[in-house]
Amino acid sequence: MLQQIENEKRFVTVTAGNLRQNHIYITGHHDFFPKDCVGGSNGRTTKGKPIVLELDGLAKQIVTDIPIDSQSGKPRRHFRARGLWRPHVSRRRHREA
Repeated sequence: MLQQIENEKRFVTVTAGNLRQNHIYITGHHDFFPKDCVGGSNGRTTKGKPIVLELDGLAKQIVTDIPIDSQSGKPRRHFRARGLWRPHVSRRRHREA
């Protein structure tokens, strides 16, 4: 069962790269997420415990985890489910901050 935490929010800056690549960097925000949500380096390896993301303006919840970098073993700078940002970014017509 997924645990819901009320009123826990972080704001992130949307960059030109985010708009082009349809993902959001979480650099500097790893302390916000539970350590067990970090999984293996790719989808074929062990995934971390799922986390549910809710974005303002997107009706659909995004379930994902954070992969590790295969060379450094550190959490990556983005969520594993990168392609799921596309509807949110294009629908909201974000501009670079």
